[in-house]
Amino acid sequence: MLVARGRPGAKPRPCRFCVQVCISTLASHLRWCARFNAFQEGMAAHHHIIKNDLHRNPFLHNLLVHFYGECGALDAAEALFALCPRDVFSYNFMITAFVHAKQHNEALHFFHYMHLEAILPDRVTYAAVFSSLASLSLVEAARFLHACVLHCLNVSVATAIMHMYGKFGSLHDVQLMFRNILAPDVVAWNCALGVHVDHHKFEEALALYREMKHEGVDPDKVTFIRLLSACGVMHVSEQFHFEITCKGFDLDTVVGNALVNMYVKLSCIKSAELVFEKMPEHSVASWNTLIGAYTERNERVKVLGLFNRMQEEGFKPNKITLLNIIPACPPCDALKLFEAMNDGDVVLWNALLSSFVTDRKHGQAIQLFVQMQGEGVMPNECTFKAVMSICSSEHSLPFGKEMHVRATSLLEHSISVGNALITMYGRCFSLVHAKSTFNVLLDRNVITWTIMLTLLTQRTQFAEAVQAFDRLLLEGVLPDEFVLAGTLDACVGLISIDKGKHIHARILGMKSTVETVMGTALLSLYADCGCLRAAENIFDQIFEQTTISHNAIIIAFAHHGQAQRALSLFERMQAKDVTADSNTFLGLMTACSHCGLIEEGIFHFCLMQSTHELPWMAEHFDCVIDIFGRAGQVNASLLVIDTLHVNPTALTYRTLFSACCKSGDVICGLGAANQAFLLEPENGGCYFMLQNVICSGSFLG
Repeated sequence: MLVARGRPGAKPRPCRFCVQVCISTLASHLRWCARFNAFQEGMAAHHHIIKNDLHRNPFLHNLLVHFYGECGALDAAEALFALCPRDVFSYNFMITAFVHAKQHNEALHFFHYMHLEAILPDRVTYAAVFSSLASLSLVEAARFLHACVLHCLNVSVATAIMHMYGKFGSLHDVQLMFRNILAPDVVAWNCALGVHVDHHKFEEALALYREMKHEGVDPDKVTFIRLLSACGVMHVSEQFHFEITCKGFDLDTVVGNALVNMYVKLSCIKSAELVFEKMPEHSVASWNTLIGAYTERNERVKVLGLFNRMQEEGFKPNKITLLNIIPACPPCDALKLFEAMNDGDVVLWNALLSSFVTDRKHGQAIQLFVQMQGEGVMPNECTFKAVMSICSSEHSLPFGKEMHVRATSLLEHSISVGNALITMYGRCFSLVHAKSTFNVLLDRNVITWTIMLTLLTQRTQFAEAVQAFDRLLLEGVLPDEFVLAGTLDACVGLISIDKGKHIHARILGMKSTVETVMGTALLSLYADCGCLRAAENIFDQIFEQTTISHNAIIIAFAHHGQAQRALSLFERMQAKDVTADSNTFLGLMTACSHCGLIEEGIFHFCLMQSTHELPWMAEHFDCVIDIFGRAGQVNASLLVIDTLHVNPTALTYRTLFSACCKSGDVICGLGAANQAFLLEPENGGCYFMLQNVICSGSFLG
């Protein structure tokens, strides 16, 4: 190696020329590694750079950021990014990496940091950022940024903007943007074509294609793939096919698949098959397309022949293949196909079982289940889910018992089978059989206990649920958050604050942080037992405060008459960007109703749809009726019912009845009680309401 001259005895140093050659070689190598996702080779290059003290070179440092980002090692890329002097190139590499990883919020965060550091974005930056804005549907921000970059538009940025407006559904903006590009390349033309195809504007897409050729821009494979996906005219399709063949694109598997799809959509099954046969290489997708086409035509012999040939050529059927064959046929035909291809695969058995269960051929489904075991195929959890889904009421309990007998031999080998049986008995409303099955299980995991605790709580057997929790601890099973949450729900049913505190202490001993599920259950327990301050403390301790936990504390405030605190918490919730749902607003409106805050309650009712775009449900209208009713405004309550966007329920009329009680409106109260009775004649409360009006003729407010 050439070395620089220096003092006698000095350590030789590489000459500047050699260093530059080394940097250039490493740069080319890193670009190659990034392009082909060669992670190990790139890591070796990184090691070489450090070993030769070249890591301080900004050029190589940025390329390392680019390499790790393109390979999906975002943590490593971010760590290197933080160490180097940042410029537009390093920011572009980071933003692009997060866009490729579909982490668009992170990409926008880096764009924001770039602005804070006063680093001017370039065309690459803007193209990536527009892609993220499109994926996140940030329309206003996108339009603002578009206005800011008018001075530096090039084809790639303009194409990104077109793609973005296409995702927003603004075809007019796409057209304006495209017409402002001085010399659109094939990518820009493809983008414009694709947007029109996505919006079912095939005639406009076809006109663009003709204009593209007239302008001398040569279409590529992507052009034809986009056009073929929407082509519905035979003579145009044949013209496309001719041009594709002339360019040699028909030899490409993806283009071939698009041609097969096109002819299938045109119901030209023979043409589709001709294209399929001429393809030099098939894929599972092309086989599935052709098989699906013949399935729709009920050509079952052809379907079977194609499926067998597919396997003979070494293609492994996937879920789409099975969906095209078995469910598309009547169960008897599905059975014939199954018998022809049965290789003992449990997935195929499950698909066939599902076909019979879906067609309500329960007897044959049982026979298949028995045959499956007789042929030595071990049922898995999916098998039991398919067969036991038949059992969903008290009437199907005998069938469930029979299935239990047939599955007894498997109970010793599979906890999941026992869990499925307990779940089945729960759906059949047979808690006795669920408990007996639970008790005979030799092995029980935490899921088994969770299922049992949930069933006991659902059937209001709260004391038994708490006893089951104690038994779980004695057997040495470590409860998870779902078991603890289920037991806390039982404590709520018992209003057992002492047992709840005991479980709370156990939670604190097990975990350093309060998780969402357990925290919400604890919060509800303390709130229902009247300990609002303790409920607040639990909320503050929840590690990740989600929509559900916010809803729980808002409802707690509502039930304790703390409307202002509920409204204040909602403001904090919005400031933290926690998404509000329909239950959030139901809690807020309930709080306003209990405290007589009419304007605030109606404001949040309107806010729910205008700002948060959440649909109103019967419960929300009932709450509005209650708000007006508590304020003595019965006419306003009646107006709400007349303009309901949903059908009134018995609760709606019971709420109106309560409003009439307060205002002494006998006629309206009689109508409300009568409507509630008609909707729920089996409800004893409705009889009482009607009797109260008829007998007294007036209300005691």
